[in-house]
Amino acid sequence: MKFSMLLATLNRNEYVIQSVKYLQLQTYQNFEIIIVDQSDNIHNELKLLDNRINYIHIEKKGLSHARNIGLKYVTGDYVCLVDDDGFYKDPETLKKIFNFLKNKNITVCCGNIYDEKENRIKGSAKDKKVTFRTSLLYSQSPSMVIETNFIKEKRFDENLGIGSKYGSTEESEIVLAALSQKKLCIYTNCFTINHPLPTSSDYSVEKWVSYSRGFGAAMKKCKVKYSKFWAYYLLLKSTIRRLGAYLVIHRIKNKAALTNDIEGLKALWHAYKEYKV
Repeated sequence: MKFSMLLATLNRNEYVIQSVKYLQLQTYQNFEIIIVDQSDNIHNELKLLDNRINYIHIEKKGLSHARNIGLKYVTGDYVCLVDDDGFYKDPETLKKIFNFLKNKNITVCCGNIYDEKENRIKGSAKDKKVTFRTSLLYSQSPSMVIETNFIKEKRFDENLGIGSKYGSTEESEIVLAALSQKKLCIYTNCFTINHPLPTSSDYSVEKWVSYSRGFGAAMKKCKVKYSKFWAYYLLLKSTIRRLGAYLVIHRIKNKAALTNDIEGLKALWHAYKEYKV
């Protein structure tokens, strides 16, 4: 089994080099590295690091666009989405993924995310089959591994994700598409990727609005293409959660968080209404 490590980056050259160095320490070495750079050309530095690197420099910005460019060069059996600030720090990571995937018909799997600085982990203690109900909870981009034939045919929606008008949920939409085709999607506790975990204080109102727009757009697409019922369910669940947060925050008078919730909720529904599928 060959893995294609797909890394799209923008202005994080130092992190990219560090990420490649961690990949070189993996005990399982049957992989290629595809780097799509939207910033400075660092080809010469990377070329000296590893001859398995396929380096592509592009001018157009956008995470989903960069990943789609990278998919053209993929030759592995599975694509690992590597964030430019995420690291396969455990040298057994790829071997663990290989052992988990072999002899199984899995289309998408995701693992734990560990924030070393904050000593905080996001995930679950047990392996779980991902469903429409849990699709957003377990769609963790830095740990996502996708079967190559599926993602090459599906591709990323370039209207979704960082750098686009609808700034999130591009990876969750991939899971929704897989589930709609009755593909097997699994969250597994067998591997962990090192990656910063955001807190509520990390989100400006602009970023929160952008992320909320991404969610609204993805739910519109889910309604039209995948499942009307689950689109409504996830929209209602998010709305109730945000309104509940609003009531709590209103009582403690946290104005910044209050603004985020209200503006985010408005952006979510506006994006849902306007997004064209």
